[in-house]
Amino acid sequence: MGTEAQVSDVIELLEGKFPGGAPTDEDVRRQGFHWSPAQWRKRWPSELALPEQLRDEALTRPYITRQDVFDRARRVETPSDAVELFLLMAAWGTGTKARSIARVALVLHQDRALEKLLSSHQAVLEGDAVEAYRRLYSRDHDRIKHFGPAFFTKWIYFCSYDTWDSRLAPPPLILDKRVAESLDWPTHGWSADTYGEYLNLATTVRDAWAPGEPTHVIEYALFQPQKIGTPIRATTDRSSRRTTTLERDEDGAAPEEIEWALAYNAYERLAKSPNDLGRLLEPARDGFLTTGCVPEWCGVDLLRGWAFYLVREDYFSGGGTLGREWQAVMTSLINHPAGRGEDLPPRAGPHSD
Repeated sequence: MGTEAQVSDVIELLEGKFPGGAPTDEDVRRQGFHWSPAQWRKRWPSELALPEQLRDEALTRPYITRQDVFDRARRVETPSDAVELFLLMAAWGTGTKARSIARVALVLHQDRALEKLLSSHQAVLEGDAVEAYRRLYSRDHDRIKHFGPAFFTKWIYFCSYDTWDSRLAPPPLILDKRVAESLDWPTHGWSADTYGEYLNLATTVRDAWAPGEPTHVIEYALFQPQKIGTPIRATTDRSSRRTTTLERDEDGAAPEEIEWALAYNAYERLAKSPNDLGRLLEPARDGFLTTGCVPEWCGVDLLRGWAFYLVREDYFSGGGTLGREWQAVMTSLINHPAGRGEDLPPRAGPHSD
């Protein structure tokens, strides 16, 4: 339920964000974003039928709200229902950001993805959001590669929030990097117990700060804007071998670069685990933090492993963490005298939204 001090700190933060009073249920439900069917069509698995929302190529930037996703979630019985709900949930969560779309679309390409989505949907409908989280987090149950907590809590939330009986347990909520930062919590690695603690804390804060409103007003309020990253436009190497003209997100990364970085499996090439890889990269990263530059002694394989590590870290943090360090590693690879072929970041033209 959160200590008294925790609750007080969160309420003080929210009062600073919303001096005119707490947001309302209506504010939350109408929160929406433009999204890009064209980006989704590019990455849709060939073996899956296109959902209705992707068939109309005349729709270039439709708008989707939380309520739109809730409406679709009211009846999910078949794999195609689950896929359509997943699309709308992910479209709301990614908007028109090409890199984010590329990353979350990979979920649908995994073995047994539809079966696991339906299984987790059923788990949360049984009234236990923490168990649904545990199943998606655990390798022994519904875990799907590329489907991390920042997105699968959106799935849990949209699957059941609108029909939840809060008399039985706190309702599911979205937990992502922005929410965690507002709580001054770690931005990744949340266990199922931590998720349960978050749901209880949000309920307690709601009771004290916004009585009469549903609990998702707290998640909505915690999420509110925090600027991240510094965008970059293009990078040219020292010999004009390659110029990148990629469409980038706010933190300066492009989907083609992310896919390229993941193609180098540093857990096989450099170290056996994330912790081992982190220790291997520590001297190079410390050098970057101290000087703002990638150390000159870094070789091509170390730089590729560094890029791989940053992408994995960004994934488990919910996105938006790459920024200057990513840009520096990309520039060092492009300019490295030993860089050849697939060791160089990709070149591509801009994507259309």
